[in-house]
Amino acid sequence: RVRDAALRAAGEVLRPGCRSAWELAARLEQGIHRFETRVLPRLWGGAEIELGPLDFHLRRAYLAGAGVPKSQRALFELVRF
Repeated sequence: RVRDAALRAAGEVLRPGCRSAWELAARLEQGIHRFETRVLPRLWGGAEIELGPLDFHLRRAYLAGAGVPKSQRALFELVRF
């Protein structure tokens, strides 16, 4: 699925320094929360903003049309090493 591939790519951006898939899932959960509260409202408002690699992949996940998992547990299933 497009959404899962985008979330895995977002996980790869965050992977450096992670000692486990559980830690990576926690970082991805935080990134999704930040994206939803800070970036997504600006995109919906029509703002032209330059996205970093993480936000680029998270935007792809949201545009895929399927709900984006937000819990560490659900994200863990996607990013397991």
